[in-house]
Amino acid sequence: MRLFSVLTNEFEVCIKPLIERRLASCGFASVPVRQNGADGRSVTVGIESREELSGLAQALTQVMLLDLRHFIIADMVEELPFSLRDKERILIRVLDSSSDGAGCEKAAIKLEEYLRENRMLILEGYLHFRLRDEIESWSVLVDAAAEEQLVCDEFAELAESLGLLPARSFGAREVTVILNPDGSCTLSGQKEDSGEFRIDCAPGNDEGVLSLLRGLAPGKLSVYDFSFGRCGELRRGIERLFGEKPVPSEE
Repeated sequence: MRLFSVLTNEFEVCIKPLIERRLASCGFASVPVRQNGADGRSVTVGIESREELSGLAQALTQVMLLDLRHFIIADMVEELPFSLRDKERILIRVLDSSSDGAGCEKAAIKLEEYLRENRMLILEGYLHFRLRDEIESWSVLVDAAAEEQLVCDEFAELAESLGLLPARSFGAREVTVILNPDGSCTLSGQKEDSGEFRIDCAPGNDEGVLSLLRGLAPGKLSVYDFSFGRCGELRRGIERLFGEKPVPSEE
């Protein structure tokens, strides 16, 4: 049996359950993983065959690119000059867009070659030096999400300054959202300080619409979907944002 040491000095996480879960998902649940030390940052993995080595490479690649990416992306987002609430939105958006694991298969092949010659793997070292392209792609996603958040904030501020929205501290009593067949949507309702408003939003501005709804903070929200699926992403975003509120559908 060949023994491999896998450890991290940077990530504050117990890696044993991460590795075991990924090994199981790759069909190698029987591969033994022994934790070294109480902090859980170091393990020893025993490999008896070439197939198990391949499985270990797949599992470790998934740990790095799917599990530990949360920590790396969170650090990137933390450095942005945004409020805590906006950072949370950016982080969720980036994690959603980087979760497909498209680069895992190719990276696993390279890691298997590395493990044939090395019995120790320091996760952050391998990530930063051998998977640098993946980290750079996450950085691009963070920058894009930050720019998108700026657009959303500016859109909401502009609408507020034009009197289309009540001041954010007042909110709205009731908001009706109509998802139209052409992919556009219409927001209308009553302001807390009396008066009514109506906002027509062009297709393809889902984040802007969600930002407006957050700013409105409605006491009651009614959504009517006549888009025949064209506003599916927006509808799901509204459902996530406002929990279990019903969204009538005409699809």
